[in-house]
This record gives sequence, C-alpha cells and structure tokens, in this order.
Amino acid sequence: MLYKQTPKGSAAEHDWESPPRAQMIEEIAKLGLPVIIDDFHYIEHEVQRRLCQQMKNAAAQGVRFIVLNTPQRGDDPIRNNQDLAGRFFAVNVNFWETGGLKEIGTKGFQTLEVKVDEEILNVLSKECLGSPQLMQTLCLELGREYISLDRPYSHQAIKADGFDWARVRQRAVRSYDHTALYDKLKNGPPRRGQARNSYKLRNGSDGDVYDVIAYTLASDPPFLSIDLDHIRKRAETVLSDGGNQPNFSAALDQLNGLFETGHKPVEYDEEKRTINIIDPHFYFYLRTKAAETLG
Repeated sequence: MLYKQTPKGSAAEHDWESPPRAQMIEEIAKLGLPVIIDDFHYIEHEVQRRLCQQMKNAAAQGVRFIVLNTPQRGDDPIRNNQDLAGRFFAVNVNFWETGGLKEIGTKGFQTLEVKVDEEILNVLSKECLGSPQLMQTLCLELGREYISLDRPYSHQAIKADGFDWARVRQRAVRSYDHTALYDKLKNGPPRRGQARNSYKLRNGSDGDVYDVIAYTLASDPPFLSIDLDHIRKRAETVLSDGGNQPNFSAALDQLNGLFETGHKPVEYDEEKRTINIIDPHFYFYLRTKAAETLG
C-alpha cells in the first residue's frame, strides 16, 4: 500500500508513515508493478479523497494503479479528484447478465441428465441478481427440492407447472443469513424524541419510513442500482395510499450511517441520488424476508 493510517485518537492520526512518501513512491516505481487497491468502495470517503490526491502524484512518477470497485461506483477516483479525469482507463466488468447465469443451470442439469424447463431457469437467472454464486445455490436447492435420489437422474424432469419458487427461495436463503443487517435497515437510526410517522402498507400492517424503504427496495422487479424518482414510483406498490409517501430524501441521507464502515450491503449515493446494491446476497435475503412479511 502507498500509505497506512495510524489508529484513531493517536497524535499522528492520518500522518504518513516512514519511509517518506517520496522514497516509497520511488521504490514502487522502480519495481514496475502496479499498485492494486481492492474494494475501493469500502474505503471511507475522506480517505478515498486523500488517496486519490496521492495517486495523481505517484502516477506522475511512473506508478500505475489498479482500482477494484463495484460497477456503480466505478467513477469514484475521478469524483474524489477531478485531476484524474483522462488518466483512468475503465475496464467495466459488470454483474453477470442473465444469459450467462442461465447457462450455469443449463450446463449443470445437462451434466446430471435432469431435464429442467427453460421457464424455471429464467426465474432463477433473474432472481440471482447478477451473482453466479447465488445462481449455483439456487440450482442446488432446486435439485434438492425436486430430484429424487431413488431413481436415475436421466429419468427425471423438473416441470414449470409444478415449480414452487417460494419453496426453492426459502431453501436457498438459509445460505445467506443477513438478519442483523436486515434489522438495521428496517429499524433505521436510533429514535430520539418524537416518534416517526406511520404509514399503512398494502397488506394492512403499519410501518415507518424505514419499513417502507426496505419493502420498496424488495419489491419487483429486482435491481442493482435505482434512482430516487423510481424509488418513489415503486413505493406506490407498497403503500395502501401510494400518494401519501414519507420523506425518502431525509431518511436515505441516514442510510449509510446504519452500517459499519466496510460492511455496507446497500448504499445511498447522495450526489447521484441513487441507491446501489453492494452485496447481491444481502439483497436476496431482503427480498425473501420482505416477501414473507408482505405476502
């Protein structure tokens, strides 16, 4: 790494460690190897800003950087330092497309010689939210639910007319237990003073603004990035009175503070006014738990 922070509260907090930066940059440049910064989206914004300042200086001396980030946050280095514009080359490796995800199921069940209706694989490839790992889990649980071990696989088929997505989802979600993060999202920040406004949901229950946000994010269709205007539109399907909506902007401003630094499964980008799904596995858990509650 180009630098390392000292512990919070220390007198030298945020100071650069020895050897001096100039010497360190010179040594890295001599190696001719790039500096890889993984999970850039988990770095605190102030540290990102300082890091990007030093990246520009180091690049001028021959150091090259590879910054690994989520697709929705690929422009973070430039947003933190406009001088980096034109100095970055983006290699955009997005979440998997449904076609490639579907192929996981197609080839897997072909190997087992189990026939699975294409309609079922279409559902799984949509609901796995761009994650090949989640697609594999869904296929595994589909097989556990419908394939008998007492008969040859080649004699078996999984038909769309007998397919129960809710049962497969319930089996799969056991591999992705995010109860604590889910509770943080639904409960919101600690309440101080006046109670939050309550809103009537379409299933007849009541919820505050953070309940509405959770259920709105979980509503169909699934997404990996969505802007505030579309959040308001989706909320109409969650609230019994779609026109009476909470103040989403104020609540979303508090969203990032609900989670520990480096463990944000979902994030609100205030500048772009978008919500980004950072962890598809958490989003799968969120959608499953919301479906159980709202029916």
